[in-house]
Amino acid sequence: MNEIKNTLISGANSKKLVDLDTKKIIRKYIDNYAFDASRFFVGLENIQIYECELTGFRYYYPLTVEGDDSFYTVLYTKHHAALYSKTKWEFEVALNSITGNSKVLDIGSGGGDFLNLLKSKNNTQLFALEKSSYAHELLKEKGINIVPMNLNDYANTTEDRYDVVTAFQVLEHVGQPGEFLKNAVRLLKPGGKLIIGVPNSNPYLYKNDVYHTLNLPPHHMGLWDKEALQKLSSHFNLNCEKILIEPLDNVLYLLMSRLNLSDLYLSMQKNKLSYFILKCIKYPLQLFKSLFKGRGLLAIYVKKS
Repeated sequence: MNEIKNTLISGANSKKLVDLDTKKIIRKYIDNYAFDASRFFVGLENIQIYECELTGFRYYYPLTVEGDDSFYTVLYTKHHAALYSKTKWEFEVALNSITGNSKVLDIGSGGGDFLNLLKSKNNTQLFALEKSSYAHELLKEKGINIVPMNLNDYANTTEDRYDVVTAFQVLEHVGQPGEFLKNAVRLLKPGGKLIIGVPNSNPYLYKNDVYHTLNLPPHHMGLWDKEALQKLSSHFNLNCEKILIEPLDNVLYLLMSRLNLSDLYLSMQKNKLSYFILKCIKYPLQLFKSLFKGRGLLAIYVKKS
């Protein structure tokens, strides 16, 4: 009998993949983000990565290392410019998947950047499920309706149902993703869409650096890849419409934006000579695309009738 609870599929088996040194994790957060994460690892010399044997989804254990509201408030306020972008590849794809006259719930909206983009859709009703009081002020400034509850309480107490439920860069932070997905599906109308964006944990970096800081607790609790997302459907009353991997073009743009060169990137696309140079930079990445897959995944599901 497996003593470790599978956090995605209730009753399914999990296997341990690796032990991680908590002292090394704590040092990573201090060195890279000047954040003392030690309170999340009290009494723990190691934490583990387990894998769900049904889906291949990997998750950290124990669940006590999951980040709290205080952790994310610090990360958002101190490192917002470096870590968060108002326009993302998955936002643009999701916008094209949502029709007008839709009632949309965005879970973990933060400052509401996606919903703000969605305002262009005619007669779209926008709702943000967000607990953070800091984010509430940003949402109010954008005129977005706020659901100030956690997902579990809301799904189990409301009769509201939505045409679309979205969650961008949220699911990887959740210690109980199975419960999260059940509640998200419960809030959908039959035939409604569930749109999920998560980091792709199979690029070269994440495959070979298990101590990549922001892919570790208390920031991340789950490691998703395309295969794991594909296997969710049969367990959560969903049909998988599509799963997309962020194009390499976006990865190059993201890299240059991190170096404050995003304006240069955009201007280079407009000039024939400089555009040719960009293509020359991208070409080697295409040759080794098995090593340099995009850093983002977007999954679109439809709730079964």
